[in-house]
Amino acid sequence: MYGEKNPRLKGKLDNYLFEESIYDIETRKRFLARNLVDTRYASRVVLNSLTSFFNNQQFDTKVTVVRGKFTSNMRKHWKINKSRDSYYHHAIDASIIAATPFLKIWKKGATLFPKKVSENELDISVGEIISDKEYDAAIYKEPYAGFFKELKNQEQNVKFSYQVDKKMNRTISNATIYSTRKAKLSNDKEEADYVVSKINNIYDPREFARFKKIYDRDKSKILLSRFSPQSFKKLEDIMDKYPCVEEKVLDNGDVKEYPQSPFEFYRRGHGEVRKYSKKGNGPVIRQLKYLDEKLGEHIDITDDKTKNKKVILKSLKPWRTDVYFNHETQKYEIMGLKYSDLKFNTDEGYGIKLNRYLEIKSRESISNESEFLYSLYRRDRIKAYKQDTGEEVELIFWSKNETNPGYAEFKPLDKADVKDDYFPIYGGAKTRLIKKFAPDGTRILKVNTNVLGDTYYVRKESNNPKNILD
Repeated sequence: MYGEKNPRLKGKLDNYLFEESIYDIETRKRFLARNLVDTRYASRVVLNSLTSFFNNQQFDTKVTVVRGKFTSNMRKHWKINKSRDSYYHHAIDASIIAATPFLKIWKKGATLFPKKVSENELDISVGEIISDKEYDAAIYKEPYAGFFKELKNQEQNVKFSYQVDKKMNRTISNATIYSTRKAKLSNDKEEADYVVSKINNIYDPREFARFKKIYDRDKSKILLSRFSPQSFKKLEDIMDKYPCVEEKVLDNGDVKEYPQSPFEFYRRGHGEVRKYSKKGNGPVIRQLKYLDEKLGEHIDITDDKTKNKKVILKSLKPWRTDVYFNHETQKYEIMGLKYSDLKFNTDEGYGIKLNRYLEIKSRESISNESEFLYSLYRRDRIKAYKQDTGEEVELIFWSKNETNPGYAEFKPLDKADVKDDYFPIYGGAKTRLIKKFAPDGTRILKVNTNVLGDTYYVRKESNNPKNILD
């Protein structure tokens, strides 16, 4: 049944129910075929590139692709646990792969998996016949004395570099298209543009809970109340008549209440709710549109013929954050740039127009006298420290926060730090920090790293921001 509907589900089910020994030679032979099937295009490209390089340089070096299953198998036999609480497991896997050429089995000139099999023996490429036990002893033996101990004790000495994405030709926003409506709600002093969102199914208890929350706060946000008051009055009457919970009798005889939509109770007795009409045969109501948030930064893709509403893309993706320091106030000032701010110039390539940059700078209240220090991209590292207390912490910068001026999102360098629920200077956080970029009395350094993980602390990167177009 699974195979007919979804072959991938069948393959996954077969893997879970696999009962054969992975140490059996015949099974290993089949793994060779699966290895060839599972090889990714990227692996082949890297393999071919490295092979061509060594051939051109006339080096007697052989290159092969090792599956992730291989490192997993070696971990198991070498009793090295894999913990994803930190990034250290990547270094362990890299060390295992680096040690692979020094395994005893390679000195025999063997291939990683058998090509020819008999009932109980393995015929390796050099023609030597060995048993399963001899094969296991050869492949799983410690590559050199002290390797395991050295591998387990190097966690504190491992250096990491993080990939920082500075490219400019990226997706500028999420693909979801939104419409807007002009409205003046109870708290508004004047009419404003609001993004329109949906309650997808009023009969679903979770969706009804969303509807009820909006209704209790400000029912004028629901468009049906504006355009068809009689239909909306019908919904209100149903909510008054039917409950929001449903009682169910458990196997032990106890009665438990579960959230339910009153529109679902109505549907069971009368069919789906319909809009008001004189004949009672109006359109069925399943979804409800409502005014969500005020329109912020967006990309307008409205058709010229549309008059009373806009069609927009929102959730514009951040590109970088420029950091300034105001010597008069002794505070840091930050401004966020998005991919939608970038333009392409035939002569200069991608960048941001000077007038657009100055417009954003003014909007973010960056003083003209403030000194430019550096630009931060996603996954850049920063170091925050206080001279008076000696407190310091290094974090990964994520992006400027759009909701709170002067705030930014950070993540810990190591996943294990999250367990402590505390970060010096910035305070507690469970998974990420959305905090003031520089708390009072704090200095922020940008941390550059090379490919070996060596760190360089930067107070000032350049006199002017890069990628500014005339």
